[in-house]
Amino acid sequence: MKKLFLLILIVGAQITYSQSKSDKKIISNKWEALKTSSEFGVHGERINLLRQNRLNFMLAGEYLINGFENKPGSHPWQGEHIGKWLHSSILSIQNQTILNKNADWRAEKLKNNKEKIDKLVNRLLATQLENGYMGTYAEENRFMKMLENKSMSMVGSDMGFLKFGWDVWTHRYNLYGLLTYEKYYPNKKVIDACRKMGDLLIEVFGEGKADITKYGTRQGISSMTILESIVMLYERTLDKKYLDFAEHLVKVSEQNSKLRLMGNMLENGSVVNSGDGKAYQLMANLLGYLRLYRCTGKEKYLTTVVNGWKQIKDKHILVSGGPWSRHTDYNGNKECFAHKDAFHPEKIFVEGCSDATWVQLNIHLHEFTGDSKYFNEAEQTIVNEVYRHQDIDGYKFAYYTIPNENKTQHNPFYHCCGSSEPRGMEMYSNNLVGVIDGVLSINTLFPARIKLSDEFGGGNMKISGNFPYTNKTTFNLNLDFKKKFKVEFRIPTSTSLNSVLVNNKQVKYIKNNRGKYEINGSWKKGDLIDINYQFNLKAHEEIGEEGKRWVAFTYGPIALAEKLNSKNDFSLERDKFNRMIGSNLDRPEPFINLNTKNKNVLLDKLIPIEGSQSRFKIAESDIELMPYYKTASNYSGPRTYFYLGD
Repeated sequence: MKKLFLLILIVGAQITYSQSKSDKKIISNKWEALKTSSEFGVHGERINLLRQNRLNFMLAGEYLINGFENKPGSHPWQGEHIGKWLHSSILSIQNQTILNKNADWRAEKLKNNKEKIDKLVNRLLATQLENGYMGTYAEENRFMKMLENKSMSMVGSDMGFLKFGWDVWTHRYNLYGLLTYEKYYPNKKVIDACRKMGDLLIEVFGEGKADITKYGTRQGISSMTILESIVMLYERTLDKKYLDFAEHLVKVSEQNSKLRLMGNMLENGSVVNSGDGKAYQLMANLLGYLRLYRCTGKEKYLTTVVNGWKQIKDKHILVSGGPWSRHTDYNGNKECFAHKDAFHPEKIFVEGCSDATWVQLNIHLHEFTGDSKYFNEAEQTIVNEVYRHQDIDGYKFAYYTIPNENKTQHNPFYHCCGSSEPRGMEMYSNNLVGVIDGVLSINTLFPARIKLSDEFGGGNMKISGNFPYTNKTTFNLNLDFKKKFKVEFRIPTSTSLNSVLVNNKQVKYIKNNRGKYEINGSWKKGDLIDINYQFNLKAHEEIGEEGKRWVAFTYGPIALAEKLNSKNDFSLERDKFNRMIGSNLDRPEPFINLNTKNKNVLLDKLIPIEGSQSRFKIAESDIELMPYYKTASNYSGPRTYFYLGD
């Protein structure tokens, strides 16, 4: 008993010490997820193929760990993969809560995956050096010795000599993955390892030390992604030195006129300007600022994120939800944001990592605010771009997609996008249903089963229907006991709510300040809530390169596109016209030179195909539009944007 009492005193003293070192209170998320146990329908098929094929493949191989155990690694950013896969695989396990105790096969599978992850974590921890370094580089190339951008030799790599280093980047994802693991499976060894990495970064890049913006690509915007991971370390330990270091990183970033993301966003500047507008990394920086706001309450950090989000949403997101980029004379490469006048549907790119980070940013903004507009954006990207990046086998992923191209190049390689996209998918699955202000908050119309807390009568809720190929979804409340509470649900973008029925009786609803629809009731086992809705057909015009005008269409949250075959033949006459408008696709232009002041002129040309789901025929042509993601394979691709003229 004395030993137990002494242990309690020691633990209490450690907690008090840790809290006393922090003078800031972490602002909690408003929206908290409930556990998803099963997913069905389109998303269920996609996420389950991912887990069965890609996840198992990644956990079975040695690529995730061998660069750490056998330095130097085979690739400058080989080290990023393990942290990304720890993040997505841990969420995968959390998203598969066992409700049926007789599902022994499923429980055994999850147990096996957890054991593989445990071994992977232990092997990673064993590679950490005494000074805290946990990377894949040879000693002479590590960030502690290469504090300025210069050529570095990757011994044993076919990359030869490279300029810029990705060593800090690896530590960013190590911290992210390990802290995600430790969140669900508390482990002092993991926290100690994360502290040692954080302390090493402070030793090298802290106050009065090296300038982090001089290490890594694009004025250090890649290295600055460490910001989010350092704030996560602070949130876990409440050790103020990590928060101080995070704010020091911001200060250094602001002193670099070519980076200066916060100042640029506070002045409503363009996201094209900071760090060459490197899309993936810029959005990852915004994630760090959002966490900083949570830990400090300083409005400038939140304003930075919201202004950046608005810039990206209004000027850099396709109808497919993909953040587009293009190489120009004012940025670094095709993964950088470009101004709207650079838009051309055959010359722009969507990087898979940008997809995943845009989804992540929107989900975290939704968690923090509960505002439906953020989850709308995440869902739009998931059901269009992410599904297109993922091959139908769930295993291969495309690195890039182009809105108008003859084929989508899916491949099984270990590339950054193949490790990023699963994170976006699992984060979406992790946030289907939750609680906010005592309200049961439903974010999805995809069929799924959700475990309910006692706050909502225990038991579970089954979501049924065939979203996004239906106009009705049912919420079946399979409660353990009767309970009174409010229910709110989100209707997808470009969708109209027609009616809400409870046990076949129409009820009134209100649209609340979160943009969700709310009903109140006293609920019991077996209650049914039927949601009836209608997707709206919309035309979206873009004016881009050389003043050329383009149009694309959406049906509710679904982007529509023509499916092209990579074996299309080019006629000389069509080839001449395509060169004139800068096109590589040999197809007629059914909307050219239409007077589009009235959008109905465009919409009237789309005729629903009877008996099909979300398919339309373009009048006076043989062109059929279908869901964008269904056009994608290694032998086919979409034409999403149609030429309107100059």
